[in-house]
Amino acid sequence: GTCVGGIVGLMEGYSETYKDKTYIKNSYSTMTTTGNEHVGGLVGEMRYSHLYNTYTIGKVTGKKNTGGVVATVNSSCYAENTYWGKGITTQKTSALGMIQTMPKLAKQASYNNYDFANVWGIDENETTAYLLGMEVPSILRELMEGYITQQGDGSEENPYEIWTEEQLYNVRNHLDAHWIVMADLDLSEYES
Repeated sequence: GTCVGGIVGLMEGYSETYKDKTYIKNSYSTMTTTGNEHVGGLVGEMRYSHLYNTYTIGKVTGKKNTGGVVATVNSSCYAENTYWGKGITTQKTSALGMIQTMPKLAKQASYNNYDFANVWGIDENETTAYLLGMEVPSILRELMEGYITQQGDGSEENPYEIWTEEQLYNVRNHLDAHWIVMADLDLSEYES
């Protein structure tokens, strides 16, 4: 379809007058979003609306006009403290928001102006941010596997370090990063 998002497909404030009344705040998505065009991790298409303290780590796929957070923006839209997970969303660009590596999203300091006293929680280096008062979704831990156990940041200059067979196995889920094997690994028990 068209206008597909992890939270909403088409987000419209109707006019400049109502732009401050149409917003998404303190939300996140782990949803896989798939469509033909205007496919975004949080919102497919935005008009006269805003995002505050939001992020997405769901995979985004589409044929035309895709984005990590938002695919398409029309008229007076902005995002504050809004992020998408590098690699995991499969998107390199977004109409709004900032790209973050998954290891950074597992650190409280990466979430500017998020209220970690009353609204958000995080299990540092184990999960991305989650909303307080709810059970921590297991997918937040699962999506971090293969990222948080390595040293490095996944860049070409500072690749993730692989010390175990399990870490090497998880490389397949994160082909966007750079890796270096640091130990002799015994893979004789693994089938090809």
